[in-house]
Amino acid sequence: MPDLLQILINIQTVLPMFMTTLKVIVAIMSLFIITGSLFELWGLAHDNHNKYMAANRRFSLAGGLMGLLVGGTMLSMTTLDFIGITTRTLTGGSVTSQLLAYSAGGAAATSLSASAQAGTNAIFMILQVVGFLAYIKFFMLLKNRYDGSGANQQGGLGIAFGYLLGGFACWNAQWLGNVVNNDIFGFKLLGLFFN
Repeated sequence: MPDLLQILINIQTVLPMFMTTLKVIVAIMSLFIITGSLFELWGLAHDNHNKYMAANRRFSLAGGLMGLLVGGTMLSMTTLDFIGITTRTLTGGSVTSQLLAYSAGGAAATSLSASAQAGTNAIFMILQVVGFLAYIKFFMLLKNRYDGSGANQQGGLGIAFGYLLGGFACWNAQWLGNVVNNDIFGFKLLGLFFN
């Protein structure tokens, strides 16, 4: 029966394929959002546009423009360009824009320390996937806020930007751990409590 460390090592072989699938899904979502936003801007420009909409929804300029912005930015998520820009800007390039930039130990790790390092890398990989999903949730909340299809049902801008910060923290978990441990107040903060 495998232990947790072996399960984590096996998970890290599946995560790149899972992330590729997520990127394809995001590409399809972003193309759908862009197409809907172009339709919304077209409907706004024509007089008889309300016959295409449900009774409780109207075309809006803010919704169309925000949909184009969100769809275009989400399309850049398929190549991880948006994550790369925020990572290099805020962390100085501590983690590259490539998915799962942590070296994978794999099943060939024989010693306990090498296996522990591979398990730690798998945890960081899982956090990167969670961060990617949080970025997508941020974009969807931002779009829903401005297009009128649920402005106050899922949360406002504060919750959306909370997802953005959470996604950044999850994607750059190793950098964030180093900042908390080494850089706050010029000494090792965690070293005060743990040996």
